[in-house]
Amino acid sequence: SKDNPYFYQGKSGGIEYSGIGSKRTNANAATLWPMAMIMEGLVSKDASDKVILVEKLVASSAGTGYMHGSFKPTNPRNFLRPWFCWADALFAELVMSLTEGCPMPERGKYAIKEWDEYGDFVNGSAFEKPPPPSLVHSTLAVMSACIPGQRFNDEYINESLENKQSFCDKWNATCLLSREAHDTSNPEYHAKWEKLYLIDRALHTVKSDWLMWLDCDAAFTNFNIDWRKHLRGHLDSSKVLITSKDKNGINLGVIFIPNTLQAHVFIDLLYETRHWVEKNPNKKEWKDQAALNELLANQLKWKDLVDDTMPQQKINSYFDNPDGHKWKENEWIAHQVWCQKPRKCSSHFLSVLDKVKQSTKDSK
Repeated sequence: SKDNPYFYQGKSGGIEYSGIGSKRTNANAATLWPMAMIMEGLVSKDASDKVILVEKLVASSAGTGYMHGSFKPTNPRNFLRPWFCWADALFAELVMSLTEGCPMPERGKYAIKEWDEYGDFVNGSAFEKPPPPSLVHSTLAVMSACIPGQRFNDEYINESLENKQSFCDKWNATCLLSREAHDTSNPEYHAKWEKLYLIDRALHTVKSDWLMWLDCDAAFTNFNIDWRKHLRGHLDSSKVLITSKDKNGINLGVIFIPNTLQAHVFIDLLYETRHWVEKNPNKKEWKDQAALNELLANQLKWKDLVDDTMPQQKINSYFDNPDGHKWKENEWIAHQVWCQKPRKCSSHFLSVLDKVKQSTKDSK
């Protein structure tokens, strides 16, 4: 409790941590013991409390998979004793207290699981496969560019970029938003290539784990969705591009790129393929998607590294286009792809964003 002079608390990544430390950890100011949190769970008779503590302890490991001697509640990456088997063993006891083999809780989602080195069931057991990697400590940079012109007027641009900035503010993401062209290498080329130019530049400068690109006509329509939970199991950093498909194939209006050297190389190559697209008039209509198709056709090694299995409704629902999943209220993102009636489309886009903005204000 707070009556203890070595009680510490803090918030990191949306998670509230609290517990006790001791004089031994006071040299590293305001650090708390995972073992203290574990003991809190072991003595609790409430299964829900135990589950919450298990989840917090996993998050406090800062992606290492081990319990530490102590950690700073405002930054779990700041910890002492990277390997502490006493705490690891005690944590196992806490997890076992939520299984059928130990005191049976009324609620709880944890169970003892056993897998071989390939992630398959051992001896045909009925245990579940390992859960997908957690994104709890992953960081995100949101990118978009809205170039003024016939398609996007000032009001449209302002609302689109404000929407993305609001998401970044809520979820502590980095926002890289632009309303002017930066790629001046080939001024006669279509403005669509600005996307690959900016992504390529960001991969050389930004420290975020993931880059998320949204076209100007795509926007967040539900700020309450936690992107880390929403996309768990769908973002694989061994890939170079994560996207979704509609009836016509891959759509690059909303994409994710891991901040890895392999992804840097891929985006460099994709950007360079713009020259081929611009020289082939029948391909220019699809621009970046034509570049992707050409690159994958000529360099097969990239084909398995582009993941297009993301369910479209997860990241790229469509406003007014029947060729893809139709957007529904409360979905995460809406995209006004391939608009045939610009004035009508713009009006619809702006009205939805206004509703999102008002609902966000009302919930505060």
